[in-house]
Amino acid sequence: MANSDFWRHLAVDFQAIPDFSGMLRADGYYIVGSGEPWNWQLKGVTTSDFIYSAFETLARRGAAEIVISAVV
Repeated sequence: MANSDFWRHLAVDFQAIPDFSGMLRADGYYIVGSGEPWNWQLKGVTTSDFIYSAFETLARRGAAEIVISAVV
């Protein structure tokens, strides 16, 4: 399981993503019973390819740690 330092560093990396409006967020949509995965969309700013890529990379890094923690 990732320690507190991992999550603190990940938070710092997320906060470093340029967000000129202060409103960057990820909205998730899921239809109960659909068997489909969640659909996540960045909202709040006109997201550039860089912002989207940076956010997705960090989100995947955090998600991987959650999965590893659940398995262990």
